[in-house]
Amino acid sequence: MMPNDNLIFRKIVEHSIDVIFRLTLECEVLYASPSVRRQLGYEPAELLGRVIFDLIYEPDREVARKAARRSVQPGVENSPGTQRWIHKDGHLVWIEVNGRTMRNEDGPSGEIVIFTRDISDRKALEQKLEELAVTDSLTGLRNRRGFDERLGREWERTLRIGSPISLLLLDLDHFKHLNDSYGHSVGDDCLRAAALAFTTVIRRNMDVVARYGGEELAAILPDTDLEGAIQVAGNVCRSIAELRIPHRRNIEGRGIMTASIGVASVISRHGTSLTMPEVLVKAADSALYRAKQHGRNRVEANLITDTSRIEC
Repeated sequence: MMPNDNLIFRKIVEHSIDVIFRLTLECEVLYASPSVRRQLGYEPAELLGRVIFDLIYEPDREVARKAARRSVQPGVENSPGTQRWIHKDGHLVWIEVNGRTMRNEDGPSGEIVIFTRDISDRKALEQKLEELAVTDSLTGLRNRRGFDERLGREWERTLRIGSPISLLLLDLDHFKHLNDSYGHSVGDDCLRAAALAFTTVIRRNMDVVARYGGEELAAILPDTDLEGAIQVAGNVCRSIAELRIPHRRNIEGRGIMTASIGVASVISRHGTSLTMPEVLVKAADSALYRAKQHGRNRVEANLITDTSRIEC
C-alpha cells in the first residue's frame, strides 16, 4: 500500500460513523476509531487494553462470546450479531456487530477486527411497531392478538410453576342499544370510559387488560385464584356502574351503563390434561353467558367444573 493510500485509509476510518475495533485473539482492545466517542462516550485511549466484553451488557455477553469463538473458526468470513452495549454514562445502546479474524496463509494473524453500529433508533422503532401491532387503537388496551399471545405465555408459566390463573370476560350490557340510541361516537366514548375504569381497578404489573372484541373486554390475572378473581370482577362491575353514564334502554341497570362479567379460574394441576388455555376462555365465556341470562350487571364464575356466582 502506497503512503498516500495509508493516509486515505486512515481518514476513512477516522470519519466512519461506525466504530472500528482491532482486538487481540483474547478480545483485548488494540485500537478504537474516533467515532467511539459518539457511540459509547469513551475516548479511544480509554479503551486500550480493555476486554471488549466488559462493554457489553451482562445478559448479552455470552452471545457475544459465542460469536467471537465462531469468528476464529476456519472458513468463517464474518460473525454478525446484535447486543446491548453499555455507554460510559450507564445507559444501554443497541449495537449491531460484524467481526472477522484477520488471516494470512498460515491461519489467524493474531487480530480480530469488528465494526459496530448504533441501531438504537431502529430498535426503538421496531419496538413501537410491535406495540402498535398488539394495541387496540380505540381504547389503548391490548388487542385480541396481544391478548392471545399473553394468555399463551401466562398459561405456560402456570403449568411450569403450578400457580393459579384467572380470566375475566366483560360485556357492556345492551351496548348495541346504546349505540342505536346515542350514536357510535358516544358508544366509543363509553367503551373508552369502561376500559379506563377496568384498568383503574386492575393495577398489578403482571395483569393484562385487553379489548377482546366489540364491546367485550378481558383481563388475565396470573397468580389469582377464583375467590380473588371474583372480588376483582365485582370491583370492576361497581366501578363501571359508578360512572353513571346514561343508558335509558338498559332496564336491568336502571338507566345507566353497566357490565356483566364472566370469571374462570384454574390451577395447573386441574388443567394439565385439558387443551389450555382455550378451556379457560370457554369457561369464562359460559360464565358471562350465565351473567347475562340471570339479569346482567353481575358476575358469574367457573372453576372448570365448580360454579359460583356473586351479584354486583
